[in-house]
Amino acid sequence: MKSRYRLYKLLCFLFLIIIILCNTKIPYIYSDKPRENVLIINSYQKGLSWTDEQTDGIVDVLERYDDNLTVSVEYMDWKNHPTEENLKNVYNNIKYKYSNKEIEAVITTDDAALDFALKNREGIFPNTPIVFCGVNERGKTKITEDYSQLTGVKEVIDPESTMSDALNLNPDINEVYVLFDNTESGTSTGEVAIDAIK
Repeated sequence: MKSRYRLYKLLCFLFLIIIILCNTKIPYIYSDKPRENVLIINSYQKGLSWTDEQTDGIVDVLERYDDNLTVSVEYMDWKNHPTEENLKNVYNNIKYKYSNKEIEAVITTDDAALDFALKNREGIFPNTPIVFCGVNERGKTKITEDYSQLTGVKEVIDPESTMSDALNLNPDINEVYVLFDNTESGTSTGEVAIDAIK
C-alpha cells in the first residue's frame, strides 16, 4: 500500500511538472537588431593550410567581436583552376547566393580574391567595403589602383634579410635562383625577391 501511495505521489509530481513546463514560456534572448553579414572570399581551396589558418583566425576574431554576425566563406580554388571559366563560375555562385543579402563587409585572402572582389563589387555587393590580407605591397599597388572603400593588412616579405643571412653563411654565393609559381601572389613576391637580390 505504501509503495502504491509513493508511486501515486511521484506520478502526480511528474504530472504537475509537465503541466508547469507546458504552460511556461521558456525565456530566450531576442534581439530585434538584424543580423549583419560578412563574406570571406579565399583565393585558394579549403584544405590548404595557409587558407584554413587565415579563415579560422578571421572567423574566430569576428565571432568574439560580435555575436550578431553571420560569417559566410567562399573558396575560389585559384591555384587549381586559374581560368576565366572558374572566375565566371565563382561570380555566378556568389551572385546567386548573396545577391538578396545585404553584405556589410567582404574580406579577401590573397591577390586573386582581392582582384575578383574589386572587379565584381558593383555587380554582386555594391558599395560594400573590402578588407584584404595576404597581399604584398607590389600586388596591392597593381590590384587596388583606382578603387576606394578598401583597407587591409599587407603581407611583408623580407628578401633582403634572407640574402644577407645567406651571404653571411656563404660569402662566395654568386648565383641565386628565384622560384615562384605564376599566380598573382607568386609573381609579385618573385619580383620583390628579384629586385632585392639585384
